[in-house]
Order: sequence, then C-alpha cells, then structure tokens
Amino acid sequence: MPDTPAAPADPRPIVAAPTVGAGLIACAALAAGAAGGTYALAAVLAVCGLVLAWGWPILLDLPRPPGSSAVLLVGVVGIGLVTFLAERSGGLRWLVTALAVSLMATFLHELLRTDGRRSLVTSIAGTVFGLAVLAVGAFHINALVQFDGAVATYAAAAGVAVGLVIDFAVGRTRLGEWCLPIGMVVAGAAGTVIGLAADVTWNVPMVTGLVACGIAHALRRVTAPLPRSQETPAQLAVAVAGVLFVGVVPFAALWLLAR
Repeated sequence: MPDTPAAPADPRPIVAAPTVGAGLIACAALAAGAAGGTYALAAVLAVCGLVLAWGWPILLDLPRPPGSSAVLLVGVVGIGLVTFLAERSGGLRWLVTALAVSLMATFLHELLRTDGRRSLVTSIAGTVFGLAVLAVGAFHINALVQFDGAVATYAAAAGVAVGLVIDFAVGRTRLGEWCLPIGMVVAGAAGTVIGLAADVTWNVPMVTGLVACGIAHALRRVTAPLPRSQETPAQLAVAVAGVLFVGVVPFAALWLLAR
C-alpha cells in the first residue's frame, strides 16, 4: 500500500493579534466596570454585547448575518435592561424573560427569511449560542449585586487576559500544546495575588482566575479553525465572547466558596 501523505497542519494560531488587543481592552474595561459599580459594569457588558452581535454571525458563517445580528441586538437590549435593573429588581430574575423574547425573535427571523431557509439548523443554533453567551455574561452583574464580588470579577478578567497573552506568545512555539496548563497556573497565581492584595479570602479569586482562563481558552480553541475566524469582526467577537463566557465563574465561585 502506498503511503498516504499526512494532511498539513493548520498554520493559523489559536489567537490573532487583533483578538489579543481587543480582549485585553475588554478585560480592562470589565475590571474598571466592576470597580465603578453596577451601572458601569452593565454598560461595559452592553458594549461587549454590541460587538458580539456584529461579529458572531460572521465568525460562525451563519447564512443571513444581518438578520442574526438583529436578533442578537434584541438579546443585547433585553439582557441589557435586565442587567441595568438588576440591583433594584433583586438580581437577574427577569433574565429568563429576556431570553424568551430573544428566542421568539430568533424563530421570527427564520420565518421571515426569503432565501429558502438554507442551513436552518445552523442559523438557529448559532444565534441561540450567541444569546447564551450574552446571558452568561450577565452573571458578572449577579456576582456584584449578591456577593459584592468585585474582586472575583477582577480575577476573572485577569484570568482571561493571562490566557490571551500566553496563547499568543507560547502558542507559536514548540510549547504550544502547553498553553492551557501554563495559562491556568499563571492565572491561578494572579488570582491569588489579587485576593491577597485586596485582603479577601484568596481561594475565591484563585479558583476564579484559573477556571476563567481555562474556559476562555476552550472557546478560542473551538473557534480558531472556523473558516472565517481570521476576519476582523470575527476576531473581535472572539475577544469579547471570552470575557462574557466566563461571567458565571465569579458568581459560582462566590456561591460555592464564600457563602
């Protein structure tokens, strides 16, 4: 039998320079928003949601990007209102309602399509995935409202930022396959330092930084091979998605370890 040549490896890095730059800006904004209080953090999450609504359909190569972006904008508005009112309404009790309205908009968008509804399942699944990212990001607010967990949010932002830098710097070397363990160790150490500097229990920020780094890395690893992942809107969407997708981590760490 003749030898079959091996398929060439994908030369594209896990994370591109625009993703790193935008991601670091988003992480800094997240930390600044947490320091500024509920409304400032809600504004940061809303801006991240707008960027996601623009680039997410392009990243996933959905069949009708403008329509999917419009649906995600509905989600940004609904979830944004919930986050702005979270402090007065006792948390995110209206988040399910906002998601339900957004899902209705998703199916309405598909009903109004005039292109034969090609790739129908892909379109619905991709849009719903984007709505899920927006909803998970709203939990950054819940951590701040229920537990006064600004320090945990700082640690989550640090974890995502550390992962971005290590993926970019180490991912291009022979140690590329070690990006995840190296990033998680450094992120855990950064979270510990943040906790000690803030004079709070160090285990919550340590766990938050470590887990946030791992989750954001997994998202970048999954989206890197996508055909349109090198386009600028897609890269910006990956950057803000990493910040939003770890929103439940500070809340879960505080709920499990600091109650």
